[in-house]
Amino acid sequence: MIRNASPFAVAFLVLGCTVRAQYPPGEHNRNAPNNDYFLPGIFPAFPVPYNSTGLWNFMTSGGSRTGALVPKMSVDPNTGKVNASSGNAVRPNNVYRVNPWGSPPAPASVSNNGQLVSLNKDISFMLNTVASKDVRANYTQIGAAWTNNGSIPNSPTDKANQRGSLGPAI
Repeated sequence: MIRNASPFAVAFLVLGCTVRAQYPPGEHNRNAPNNDYFLPGIFPAFPVPYNSTGLWNFMTSGGSRTGALVPKMSVDPNTGKVNASSGNAVRPNNVYRVNPWGSPPAPASVSNNGQLVSLNKDISFMLNTVASKDVRANYTQIGAAWTNNGSIPNSPTDKANQRGSLGPAI
């Protein structure tokens, strides 16, 4: 069963970063499991498979990607009432991170994934070693975009000098 969560447990946290990150999204560690992704390894890329075992806010333990992320209800714009779509009930829907570190689950994303996983491990270690166990240790930075030398892009579509989680969604 999907765990009941307070709105505070669902909140997104924006973490600062010394590389002048633009829009570095953060998410609670227990919101949803990651899709397959790749990390740096001895070979060009080490695959990390999807695993939904555990206690999640938005996924049943052991839940499948099949049937997840499918709209099961909508809001009637005239009444504001939530209505189930045909063949469904108004109930929780399974969710997982399709692009776990902000990039597609492909070997080409290994560098970006490795940098974010390494950053998260370092920050988590520091936050968990303070005497009062900082609540921010419950959050993970899931993607970031930055520019070369901190330069400002010329436009929202100017990707020439941007780096990080820029891959297209699948």
